[in-house]
Amino acid sequence: MKVSETQQYEPQPTGWDALILLGSFILFPVILLPVLWKFISSTHLNYRKGYSYYQLTNCLIGGYIFIVMYYFFVPYSEFEPSQRANKAMGLALAVGIIGILIVAVLYGLRLRANKRFYTLAKEYESLVSNGLHSIEDIALHVHQPLSAVLKDLQYLLNHKLFPNGIIKEGRVRLNAYNQHSDKPGMESTHNLVHNTDETPLETTVPPGPKSHECIGCGNKVMLNPLESLPCEYCGLPLTYT
Repeated sequence: MKVSETQQYEPQPTGWDALILLGSFILFPVILLPVLWKFISSTHLNYRKGYSYYQLTNCLIGGYIFIVMYYFFVPYSEFEPSQRANKAMGLALAVGIIGILIVAVLYGLRLRANKRFYTLAKEYESLVSNGLHSIEDIALHVHQPLSAVLKDLQYLLNHKLFPNGIIKEGRVRLNAYNQHSDKPGMESTHNLVHNTDETPLETTVPPGPKSHECIGCGNKVMLNPLESLPCEYCGLPLTYT
């Protein structure tokens, strides 16, 4: 299925999403609580809002099956088979209509959130490509909190929106040989080669292993220099910085 352009930056579904859907069939109230907590706790993350609506939708779909099956096997068990089936069908229809309306609203909110982040991502790309590398200055231009911009850029860097980019000392650092190197505010390839001729090339030895926190789910992973691994919980790529 082709992904809409405005939806391309939404995190990819993981095994956790499948667990939410299947778990909701069996233990809907238990699964709903952590999903709601994750939904509320990640409302400040621009890149994750659409994905949060997606997870909540999966949970509600599983919850619909849970409710119908629960009433069929527990409260309605005292009725005759024909009455039991009729009541279960009536409940399924009533809950289904309400569920469809809720899912439709959540789907609309998901598309809206992803479209908004797509617009933000393009603004980030334009600003950085034109030499604005300070995260604080970028936040002022896009009218977003500094912490939100930092999380957004970390996510986009992991998804290769910027070539070989890292965040260091409050600035986005791009590879000197990328296609935007001749634009204002960025070091040109010519100057880099010129300086290399005058002084010996210095090789920076990266530090040792360091703990990194996943910006998607908060899981902490120990990474070695130059190592990149997917988060074992949400699948978001983690890169040593």
